[in-house]
Amino acid sequence: MSLSGSREFVNLCQAQLALLAQSFDLVSCAVYLTEQWVEGINPKLVPVVVYPEGATAKPVPNPSRTPQKTQPQTPLSHPLLPPAGVFLSELAHPGPPQSTALTKSSIASPLSEEQQIVLPLLHNNEVLGVLVTRREEEGWSETELSQLEKVAQTLAIACFLDRQSRGVHEQLDQRLRSMGEQTDRLDDLLHQIRNPMTALRTFSKLLLKRFLPEDRNYKIAESIVRESDRLQDLLQGLEQYAEDLETQLTPTPKLLPAESSRPLSLLPGARLELAPVEILDILEPLLLSASAIAQEKNLQWFTHLPPHLPPILANGKALREVFSNLLDNALKYTLTGGVALEAGLTEITPQGTYQGVALHDTGLGIPPADQGQIFQRHYRGVQAQGSIPGTGLGLAIVKELLDQMQGKIEIMSPRQPNPNLGLLPPSPTQPGTSVILWLPLFNSAPFQHD
Repeated sequence: MSLSGSREFVNLCQAQLALLAQSFDLVSCAVYLTEQWVEGINPKLVPVVVYPEGATAKPVPNPSRTPQKTQPQTPLSHPLLPPAGVFLSELAHPGPPQSTALTKSSIASPLSEEQQIVLPLLHNNEVLGVLVTRREEEGWSETELSQLEKVAQTLAIACFLDRQSRGVHEQLDQRLRSMGEQTDRLDDLLHQIRNPMTALRTFSKLLLKRFLPEDRNYKIAESIVRESDRLQDLLQGLEQYAEDLETQLTPTPKLLPAESSRPLSLLPGARLELAPVEILDILEPLLLSASAIAQEKNLQWFTHLPPHLPPILANGKALREVFSNLLDNALKYTLTGGVALEAGLTEITPQGTYQGVALHDTGLGIPPADQGQIFQRHYRGVQAQGSIPGTGLGLAIVKELLDQMQGKIEIMSPRQPNPNLGLLPPSPTQPGTSVILWLPLFNSAPFQHD
């Protein structure tokens, strides 16, 4: 917590010091706050407000030490105030060397041709700071000292309330940040649930088409479709709840900075562990679901998979989520035409050798204005105005997981023409998108020991 105090507290101090200076003809005055009080440790003083503004702080001799004789000095044009970092005991009333506490109204020895009054800001037996005042040789009356003490008491109470208020706000900000992190995890989990849920609905509908109405299994398949539709509705309700909750948590600046190292919702509380992974083992079950969805949507579906591929360094669960999100996007935003997946690409870089998997579609494409922001959470760009539902989390999750797996992603829209894929060439209405994932080979030297 900052020791300088809030703007309101500083304004109060400025007003009080200006009033004191005018009422008592002061040469200078200042308010200092102590560092966090710890029993047995002599805290330092930090200046908060100095009057007049721009006054130069000068060292104050420690009254607890033997005073040294000094030659008469010419009156100074600037006030003599304690410097930043002076210890609290150095402003105490002269006394035994072991005494470091300030009395209720300790008065330090005169310095130069001025008289200094140092009053502690005391509240609940805690020294929160000091009020320092100086003026010419004229002495202080009991009435003036009493008024100074009342000002010190007022500033002490204000300082205490200010610290309490800032403490509460810091706790509130911390709670909001924590709730923001939990909301992000909830968003990720809901998004990750959606893909297998979509696959189940698709399989159940395809299964229903295989039975005649008089078949005894028809009712069972029909029930599966009905319940999967119900689960889909519940999932949409949860997503809406998460969106409303996030809206309530955003009266302050972004609660979770982009560079935050929060654990991914895929594996809460831990970073991804990397190991050799056979990429075809991850792809094959996902491609089965994707081809069924393409069939239901009357889309063409092409795959180009070499029979043998070297293992990559990755996390199997995370890689499954990456491909699942990319396949879901390709199928969701492709209204006509088709989708093609090819594996076995290779890229050699100074950092190591990468294996590539490319996914191409004939869909709506990604406008150039959106391409620089598509990895931001909840960013949907032009698609936010369309009729296709989405949360804007798929590519953000992909990027987060790939970063942890030391992988890379390239997105090209419009899609580059390639007659070998089996897809129609890009057109103005169907520019399509190509996404290429690059993952390090397991035996690539820079990665194999990570």
